[in-house]
Amino acid sequence: MPLQVGLIGDPVAHSFSPRLQQAAFDALGIPARYELWQTTENELAARLTSLLDPHCLGANVTIPHKEAVLPLLDFVDPIATRIGAVNTIVHRDRYLYGYNTDAPGLLRALAEQGIGDWQGDEFQGEGPYRNTEEFQGRHPAPPGPSSSPGRGTRKADAGDAETKRMLQGKHPVPPGDRKGSPLPNYGEETSYPGRGYSLEGYTAVLLGAGGAARAAAFALVSASVSRLIILNRHLERAQQLVAAVQQSVGTSLLTVSPSKVNDPRDYPSTQLFCLSDPDFLIPHPKSLIINTTPVGMHEDASPLPGEVLARFAPDTFVFDMIYNPTETRLLIQARTLGLRAVNGLSMLLHQGALAFTLWTGQPAPLQVMRAALQ
Repeated sequence: MPLQVGLIGDPVAHSFSPRLQQAAFDALGIPARYELWQTTENELAARLTSLLDPHCLGANVTIPHKEAVLPLLDFVDPIATRIGAVNTIVHRDRYLYGYNTDAPGLLRALAEQGIGDWQGDEFQGEGPYRNTEEFQGRHPAPPGPSSSPGRGTRKADAGDAETKRMLQGKHPVPPGDRKGSPLPNYGEETSYPGRGYSLEGYTAVLLGAGGAARAAAFALVSASVSRLIILNRHLERAQQLVAAVQQSVGTSLLTVSPSKVNDPRDYPSTQLFCLSDPDFLIPHPKSLIINTTPVGMHEDASPLPGEVLARFAPDTFVFDMIYNPTETRLLIQARTLGLRAVNGLSMLLHQGALAFTLWTGQPAPLQVMRAALQ
């Protein structure tokens, strides 16, 4: 029986992840099949329990479950815990481990576009990632028994041994009381992949406040972005993200609402604007606009009004995490104004490559995966 891995979300039919990951498995001769697992909120717990099948390597997680899966896992990587969102689940020896590869994937995608400054050679735009040993099966032992679905004390069985054999024995048994993690901690001893990468001097405008936005916010902060503006339809959700990130930053955080704020004194820790305010977004040089919302995926709409986008400086870079369709209304607006703009295919590539290595313990065949997306 082949190994299994898939994408958990609602919806998932639009995803390019199957072509990306299947190309990687086939290139390395790993007998695995990547599938789409449409999963509603009510089905989520049962879906995670199904990942304990001996032949299942794990899963990717997408909208709207990146935050909801956290309490259903045995162990959550410290970075994913701080972000508050998981996009990659690894099944190893009957335990489920949660990671976030969206954050490093975003920074790698920005670096490919010449955004920010790389110092050193940690980033390899083509070919396998350096420092692959950081991702080769270093899964710490999870905490003790729990009553949550898919959690608790479990023993490895014959199926687990077969999975290891099919992956050529590259995954060691979790090392007991080890507290380490495959991804170093942002802002602490190391900052992956902000190590050697800087967004100092940049102003980033983040559209959205969900799981993808949380990963993007922590990634940008880890890379020392000078100014971070969080723009969300619901002010309270944006405020929650501000509070989560504020502990880790010394930068100026701005929370923006699409409607007027009744009493700014209710939010003394940050500046508040509404989109109709002409003082909002006085053009800043070296600005980034990053869309993390699904607006534009299923309808001809933009998360940012054209008149607001027109206020940005000419050197502004627009990054839309949506990649299907490849041309969203936001991207068309930006290019019409003469701004550089790209879709989310490069981020999909890099977060997917990191996830592949977490599942298999092998360097991702990046060029093969890139070709599969063309």
